Amino acid sequence: KLVDMFDNEKFAFAVNTNLMIDEKRLNKLAAIKKQFKKYDIYTSCEAYGDNAEFARSGLIYKEWKENLRKLQYVEPEINTHIMMTVSALSVWTMSEFLDDMVKMRKETTIGLNQQRPYYHMSVNILRFPSFQSVNILPQDIKNNIADKIESSIERNKEFITNIEINNYLRCVDYLRKVNVSYEDNDTYEDKINDFKNFVIQYSIRKNLPLNKMPAEFNEWFDSL
Repeated sequence: KLVDMFDNEKFAFAVNTNLMIDEKRLNKLAAIKKQFKKYDIYTSCEAYGDNAEFARSGLIYKEWKENLRKLQYVEPEINTHIMMTVSALSVWTMSEFLDDMVKMRKETTIGLNQQRPYYHMSVNILRFPSFQSVNILPQDIKNNIADKIESSIERNKEFITNIEINNYLRCVDYLRKVNVSYEDNDTYEDKINDFKNFVIQYSIRKNLPLNKMPAEFNEWFDSL
């Protein structure tokens, strides 16, 4: 209703969406670009497949990805942004997510200098609540995840911008070097206890079985 009031406005307009919408609403979401001087769409995802669906209740990964892909064709001049939130639940398949986004990017591009405008990925590291931070993970697990992300960057760098590469590398550096963020005053034992209780309750209340998470996560979680 708000958008229907606008016509050839001179200001920039942005929409946040989980992209879990039907085709009619998706087409309208794209079409309103013509009503504004500048138009941006923001959506969120940071993990792959089942891991993404567990970390973000209500997300259906294939539908989210397909709607993201459709936006590139319906209205290619829209600036689309993927806001990634790196947490103890989502970090496990970040490398697979990057591979998947680049695979889709290759379908609509020839290279970074000859391409449609496309989605931009921004990597944001969760710090609060502290019990959901990646800092609760053992260092060997964080190192392994960091290695996988670096490998994904290397094999996909032709289709990732320098800004995106720096975002991912900042996350890699954080995984390897940071154990406690400077704002965090909670004990490790409290964080682990809070995380375990949260995940169990979240799984029950949202009807999301833990087997949607990667085997590596469940092996670690079962040891807590």
